[in-house]
Amino acid sequence: MSDRASSGPASPNSGGKGEAFGMKDADEAVYSFAGSARTTPRHAPLSPQTPEQYTFFSPISPSTVATGSLQLLASQAEAEGTAAAAETARDISAWHQQQAAWERQTRLHDEQQAELLSEQWRLVREQTGSVAQELGAIKEQLRELKADSRQAVAEVERFLQDSEAKLAEERAARQGLADSVELRVQGIA
Repeated sequence: MSDRASSGPASPNSGGKGEAFGMKDADEAVYSFAGSARTTPRHAPLSPQTPEQYTFFSPISPSTVATGSLQLLASQAEAEGTAAAAETARDISAWHQQQAAWERQTRLHDEQQAELLSEQWRLVREQTGSVAQELGAIKEQLRELKADSRQAVAEVERFLQDSEAKLAEERAARQGLADSVELRVQGIA
């Protein structure tokens, strides 16, 4: 007999048909049954078996198999669940830490972007004010330039009028001189 069978209490299904098939107790049968349920069968059964066929061919009853396999599956699920839960907890913790780091980075970037945006608006306001002042100065210079150009045009027009008047006087004086010279030449001749 195995160590498990000798160390634990005797199973009600021990002996008889179970030992004839090489199974020491119901726990081994359940373990064997549960283990075989996880492996892929190498061949498909010829026909589906009914519960009566299980009792005829099986050394243990279906209710014992179901109860034992449920206990085994429950204990395995609990062990796997604990490990999976711990791993899931680690994953969730890591995810929360990553999310917190991401939120801190996002908050920092948002603050920096807000500072940058306010600085940009300040610069835009300053530049707009500077442009407005420069436009005002340019407008004033244009007014002065227009006034100066009007004044210059008026002075040029006066100069031209004075020049034309002097030119007319000069022509009249030359014409008078030419006439007097001609009269003298005629008087001599």
